[in-house]
Amino acid sequence: MITRLLLQIIHDIIKEEDFDQLVQGVAHNTKWFLDFDRLTLAIAQNSDTYQLYTLFDASAPNTKTLLQKDIPLQSGLGGLVIQSGKTFQFNSSNPYNIQQPIIDEKMEGTERYACVLAIPFTHPSDNSVSGALMLGSNICETYTPEEIETLKLISTHISLALERIQAKKRLTDEILQRKAAEELLIEAKESAEKANRVKSEFLSRMSHELRTPLNAILGFAQVQAPLIDKNSSPKLENSRNYILQAGSHLLSLINDILDMIKNEHHPIKLHTENLILHQIIENSILQVKDRVQEKEIKLHYDPTDLCLTANAEHLQEVLVHLLANAVKYNCKHGTINIKVHKIASGQIELRVEDTGVGIPIKDQETIFEPFTRLKYATDNEIQGTGIGLALTKFFVEQMDGKIGVESLEQGTAFWVRFKQASPS
Repeated sequence: MITRLLLQIIHDIIKEEDFDQLVQGVAHNTKWFLDFDRLTLAIAQNSDTYQLYTLFDASAPNTKTLLQKDIPLQSGLGGLVIQSGKTFQFNSSNPYNIQQPIIDEKMEGTERYACVLAIPFTHPSDNSVSGALMLGSNICETYTPEEIETLKLISTHISLALERIQAKKRLTDEILQRKAAEELLIEAKESAEKANRVKSEFLSRMSHELRTPLNAILGFAQVQAPLIDKNSSPKLENSRNYILQAGSHLLSLINDILDMIKNEHHPIKLHTENLILHQIIENSILQVKDRVQEKEIKLHYDPTDLCLTANAEHLQEVLVHLLANAVKYNCKHGTINIKVHKIASGQIELRVEDTGVGIPIKDQETIFEPFTRLKYATDNEIQGTGIGLALTKFFVEQMDGKIGVESLEQGTAFWVRFKQASPS
């Protein structure tokens, strides 16, 4: 009978997933073969405190499991057993005297029970004491060694079940936390994508709205150019030139914004071919020649016969932008060096070095992000929107190339790398 009940208790402990149901089942089934009027369970919370479950109380048999938390280990019978790891049995011939405050008076006052038994149970992984099972009886004077061994067996399985339930709870909590984090990430991603779409739609609409009247202004200024030339006065001619220059600059910025929006939402893989680099460099230098002469900058380039794989139109656009930046951020009478050489990875590196103000290392990580402008450019009112380098990076990557920036002793070096090609 006892063996069958014990097996049933252990079976229930193993399969039960809810701790409250588990301990209630233990109390109910243990009562069939072991006499007690009160059954409590102490479980260590940490190295300083424990919590106490009242599983059964004959004076209030219909009361559900009661719980007391954060009890100091220095207090009460539960704390004594957890700290010592020993089994204690108290009765009239071996009274329980303790000076600390009593937490569970019904359990720990030996004058209330004929016998009190407290059994520790250990953590299966490291054999540390993780709790105690405590019984009080008004009838029996003592519990037999066989009954104590049976309770120890039950306590061991309670400890195993407790670890399993706690591990499952930790896993469930972790899964829920990860799921909540994933949901927040998805929500943030969707919000960012929506904000990006709204931004792109706004920029696209505004750019188109600006480009239409701007083209009309430029067209009118160009039509008036011959008339102004015939009846020119220096003031009138300067005004005409200012309209054309400012309008062309604004149109270029608007076109950059539209290109950026198009590339964000409809990226395309650029067609690449084997190119003779020298001709592209020469054409790019011609496009910035006037700006170089205006700032009296010295531009050095040693002709090269190296070839690489890229898209001719967009490679020239990349190089023109890097040269334009080298002029824009250079000092008057400064220097620009264009260097081409092979590197170990079988690639061609094209470098544009200047002797300008340089780029702080902390800004080099973000310089290729859209709308990023250096503090120097803002403080000195240098024209630009911060789109050019973002577009340049996009074009380089669409041609299977790489782009980077380095600080020099004086100035900055931008480099692009492409796969080397054999001459046709």
